[in-house]
Amino acid sequence: MRKYLAFVLVLVSVLCLFGCDKVETPLTNDEMGTEEVFTTKGVWPDTSLQVKVSNVKEVKTGTNSNDMETWEVKTFVVYPNAKVTVENADMIFNADDGKKYPQWAVMINPDNNERIDIVDDMQPIQLTKDMRYIYHIEGTVAGIYFEMVEP
Repeated sequence: MRKYLAFVLVLVSVLCLFGCDKVETPLTNDEMGTEEVFTTKGVWPDTSLQVKVSNVKEVKTGTNSNDMETWEVKTFVVYPNAKVTVENADMIFNADDGKKYPQWAVMINPDNNERIDIVDDMQPIQLTKDMRYIYHIEGTVAGIYFEMVEP
């Protein structure tokens, strides 16, 4: 009986030691949906903007066009607290002054052209209901749309 009790005590101790370093992080309301990557290369081969979008419920695909061409555009339907993390800002180098300039921005308010320029090494952008799309600054062409939904 003592051997059996000693064995159980050792087994419980070992199990406790192996389980002690595992910390489960509880899911919060901030963590919903999936994380999706968007790149402009598939639509415009000469560009290389790449962003990661969190809290994605679904991705809808549609089209946009101008007088000369039609292209695919994606709408990321996101839950609150979604963030856009820039993986490649696709900035343009100006040889005249030796500086890099943004080519893409997040439109905040189209009425007064308020925007957040997308640049290298920037912090993730917390999406709000007002942030409707990422667009090419010179061409004012939307590359990706956002639509926020409640959980």
